[in-house]
Amino acid sequence: AAGHAGGGVRVHLLDASGGVSSTNEPSVPMHRDAVSCLFYVPGAHILLTGSVDSTVRVWPLDQSPFPKGAGIPAIPSAVLSGHEAPVTCVAGCADLGVVVSGASDGTVLLHSLRKARFIRRLLANSPGPGNSPIRSVAISGRGTCVALAEDGALFVIDLNAAFLHAAPPHEDPPRAFTLSPDSALLLLTRRSGQVDAL
Repeated sequence: AAGHAGGGVRVHLLDASGGVSSTNEPSVPMHRDAVSCLFYVPGAHILLTGSVDSTVRVWPLDQSPFPKGAGIPAIPSAVLSGHEAPVTCVAGCADLGVVVSGASDGTVLLHSLRKARFIRRLLANSPGPGNSPIRSVAISGRGTCVALAEDGALFVIDLNAAFLHAAPPHEDPPRAFTLSPDSALLLLTRRSGQVDAL
């Protein structure tokens, strides 16, 4: 799937030969502003989209066989609100039924995927300078959220908003991260190219 500046999303199917086919046109805006991020929730057939309009929208995907399949409905099943700045990243976990989203003001929010309700703020921006936009988020099946800020600060937080680990920015900041499939290992790469395992 790919987000578009006009607020739409286009789904593409990959076939066995490596070909790509578009299954919908982003003609009807799905957000009031540009789509800034998206995440496919494994096991739930749900697409999450975040936007400059400060919302996250939940889209159940049509799982019919190609060419009809993988379509996005015209109306989302839920609109998750609570951010006061553009959403920059989103992730979800079907097993836990939660959505985690980060924003350009440095906040990270937790929502219920099943009930489409705000649960809590996991990371709050503090007043004054130094609030760095959240670059990426992930949620493990064990209930651990990882957030990476644009300045390289890394936060590991549980779903009750308790900090498990916080690494402030330094001269060789993390640039990207991933969680292992069993959620036991956090791998991150630094600006220098070094890879660390936590």
